[in-house]
Amino acid sequence: MKQCLGSGRLVHLGRRSFSFELAGSTRRSWLFRIPSFNTQRNQDGSRLWSRQFSAGAVRPGQPKLAQSRLATWTHQLEEFLPPPLKDGPMSTGQVDPRNASQAIDVMSERSLKLCTVLSKARASDNVNPIVDLGLKHNRWDAAHSLLSMLIDSAEALGHTSTPARPLSNLDWGLSTGKSLDALTSSNTPMTTLPLAPDARSTAFRHSLNTSTARSRTDNLSQRCMAEVWRGLGLIILEAADSPSNTSDLAMSHVFHLLARLHHSGSISEKVYKYTRPDDGVTLYRPPSMHFLSTHIMNVLTDAAWRVHEADMVAEAAAAGKESPYLPLNHWNIGIRKLGPEIWFELVLWCCVEHGHVMEGIWLLEQMKARTGHLAWGVKSWIPFLGNLKAVKETNVDIQEFWSDSNDDHSLTRSRKESTAFHGLAKRTISQEVVESLMDGLVNQVYLGVGPSGLSPSALLQNIDRLRFIINQESCTDLGSTTRTSNRLTIRILESECIDPAVDPSSLEKLLKSHNNVRPPWDDQVSTLKEELSNITQTQLYDETFAFPGLIEYNIRCYVFLCQIGGAFDSFTWVQQIADSNKSQRILQFFEKFEQLDAKDLTSLDLGPPETGHIYGSPIPGLSNVTLAMLLDLATASRAYEFGNWLLFSDDVDGPPISPIQYGDQAIAPSILRFASATKNTTLCNQVTQSLSPPLSSNTLKAILNARISTGNLQLATDMLKYLRDYKLRSWGHSNVTTLAAALLRMNHNGAENQIDAGKNEQGEESLAQAKDLFLGLFNGKFDSPTNLPIRDFHRKALYSLHQVLKSIPGILQDLAPQVTLQYNPEFARRTLVHIPAEAFNTLLAAVVDVSGSAAGRQLWKRWCVEPASLSASRLREGGITNLYRAHERNFRRGDPHFDPVRFAQQRGKIAIPDLNTVRIITQAAIRESEESQAHAGSEPSSTSTTTDPDVVLGFCLGKFRRFQLSDDQIEREMGGHFERIRNYHRIHLGKKH
Repeated sequence: MKQCLGSGRLVHLGRRSFSFELAGSTRRSWLFRIPSFNTQRNQDGSRLWSRQFSAGAVRPGQPKLAQSRLATWTHQLEEFLPPPLKDGPMSTGQVDPRNASQAIDVMSERSLKLCTVLSKARASDNVNPIVDLGLKHNRWDAAHSLLSMLIDSAEALGHTSTPARPLSNLDWGLSTGKSLDALTSSNTPMTTLPLAPDARSTAFRHSLNTSTARSRTDNLSQRCMAEVWRGLGLIILEAADSPSNTSDLAMSHVFHLLARLHHSGSISEKVYKYTRPDDGVTLYRPPSMHFLSTHIMNVLTDAAWRVHEADMVAEAAAAGKESPYLPLNHWNIGIRKLGPEIWFELVLWCCVEHGHVMEGIWLLEQMKARTGHLAWGVKSWIPFLGNLKAVKETNVDIQEFWSDSNDDHSLTRSRKESTAFHGLAKRTISQEVVESLMDGLVNQVYLGVGPSGLSPSALLQNIDRLRFIINQESCTDLGSTTRTSNRLTIRILESECIDPAVDPSSLEKLLKSHNNVRPPWDDQVSTLKEELSNITQTQLYDETFAFPGLIEYNIRCYVFLCQIGGAFDSFTWVQQIADSNKSQRILQFFEKFEQLDAKDLTSLDLGPPETGHIYGSPIPGLSNVTLAMLLDLATASRAYEFGNWLLFSDDVDGPPISPIQYGDQAIAPSILRFASATKNTTLCNQVTQSLSPPLSSNTLKAILNARISTGNLQLATDMLKYLRDYKLRSWGHSNVTTLAAALLRMNHNGAENQIDAGKNEQGEESLAQAKDLFLGLFNGKFDSPTNLPIRDFHRKALYSLHQVLKSIPGILQDLAPQVTLQYNPEFARRTLVHIPAEAFNTLLAAVVDVSGSAAGRQLWKRWCVEPASLSASRLREGGITNLYRAHERNFRRGDPHFDPVRFAQQRGKIAIPDLNTVRIITQAAIRESEESQAHAGSEPSSTSTTTDPDVVLGFCLGKFRRFQLSDDQIEREMGGHFERIRNYHRIHLGKKH
């Protein structure tokens, strides 16, 4: 395209040297000049525009100081105009053109100020003062000058920026035109690679810090061009809504600026390239710009030539010579007029190609804001690609729209008509350019480097806006997977802007951003070569089981972070997908049944399903491991109602965890833990009877905990001996804390059951057995005699547990002095073995059940390491960590990753808490608060004296926030107490400060 507007025809196309422009130079170098007459000139002496478009136009008088906001923004543009175009006092400041560096600095400052004014006007009032200057004030010369100034700045800054080239001085073959796959697949040794042609001249020219620093010139250049594309696109939209005289004048400036951008190489030739898409490709560039490239160049060349010719005529007239050209209206060249649809889509494709995605989206929103007879639409090229030969043979000179059939002649015109070629339809652009902008959004995401980038929520919000432009009809029903939604989801996941292990809610929002998540019914895909050929193209590209798998992965991420609300919501969503799939399958069966004739009913196959197997769960998308994790979360968070539903649901399909699955050791330990927490002896016996040897250590420890919790202490003692003698292993942390929790509850229940002699006697017997077992554990009776590493570790773990247990008032504090530990550290401040959160939560639950939430709060303060705050402060949405900048990584001031407070806690405290730890204390405090309110007979007002449960709830509120929970999530955890506790803390902290 640069050759079409190359140096053999026009030299500058209106581009002025930035230094001469600032200095007020009086010449502009064209290839040749002919004087003209009645010509307005710029500050540099060049003619602004041809009078054929503005003849008869009356220049408005000097506007008064604006009363409206729009006029205020327009008035602020005056300082950026050259003196001949100003409505106010002329500036006398000059810059020495010989100082190029100073000229660039001044130009950068002026361009930055202009971009700031335009950005503020758009953010506050959604207006563009430059476009308003031309349309409403008829000052097109001024608007043209401002856009030209932005282009000048972008081009000048582009020459001063650090060259974008590999840091290495080796020639990697980047200029050979090979694809990335071809370059990376070659196994050429690095020692044989030649030096780059400019390796010596560019070696050590830029330091590593300079090469990797954020370029201010590149950012400002991009910002200037962003405003240019916004201005050009908006002018095209406004011109399409205006009368022909105003429209022709506005579009003439657009043509001139586009011609200049083509001439300078600011518009990539890729905009006009077209490659026929392969089957299954969902994102492609339609051939419209490729087929119209010649016509576009004709229009732009004609516009540029008219300006050039007018300048030459003006110079000839000034010199008293005759014009060497005949009048412009003497020739009827017959250049085909292209409609605003073509030019607007050209601007959008330029935004796609040059990375101005947000500018393209803003222009699409301006397009979509037009309603009624001015409304614009979107149309896909897919129907036309089926008969591309007919499209290619469309006679643009006599037809108004692309033809999709060989016999389509209904849209032709006579040569005397002055209609334009509109492409797909009037006021219609291609759907593919909108989808390309949607794809380009993924390139704008935040990845932890620098301050800029789209967050996942902003990304999805913009994608929703583009989807609404493509299809305004919203569907709430779940649909089958499609290649378009599959590709976009993969693109976002590959960008790594979401880390589900840190922020699973972002992945959930992504998966819920569209409804095409229903997988195919049959998951048994044959791998035989002769059967794979029967797979249709739709099955290959559209059908996938990835979405249920991603949802299951996200459930596991929620469970790992103990976020019960997100985990249960995602599980409900999986159910909805499964139910929708079943409903669709039933409807397909009845549709097929209705199409059968009476004679075909006898041959109807009513046998087993095609898959050849029957699922044990009504939710076949979830594995037993995920169901086990969900059940463990329900147990730890005391969501027993959900756990009971998982195991004993009376739905038509049966419970998600059926009795058939009890024998699977991937889920059996979780069922045993739930049975122990709910004291369900029947369920515990069912699971143990379903198990078959060999039993894993995890299963044996779960059975051991179940025996301790249900009071079968003799069986628990036998199992500990079995682990020691036959498995060559020993107990786990959870076994010790389960026994300690059982001791607390037995002692508490014994004190309450002193009236009933029978229960008291039975309780004392169980309590005595539990004490003996407790002392035996801490005295090393059940340690592994041969596995020395495990034995040493368990002795250190017993020391840490002993420190915690002796701090709990009651029976545990009384038993602690009777223990003879097998390990005693040499130094008091030696790092202790940390207790897992699951084991500590078991003990904490018993403490709050026996002594109340205040005791649990004290146990946290004494033994729990606070959640990391240093890394959390740099965490951004999506789970992405904001990387340290160079000035922040000053190791002379210490390692920025080092948190001295947390380091000290890790050496003096033992337990690593999780959300379940906070949840246990919160639930106890809520229960105590509700009991207190019921006892008082009325709910306390917001000004009432704060009770102990309220203090604990305030403590839990702070801990929830340390775990990065949002207010909505905290509200779900604390119920109706959240607002009351938060308001109290605001008042309390206000008085404190």
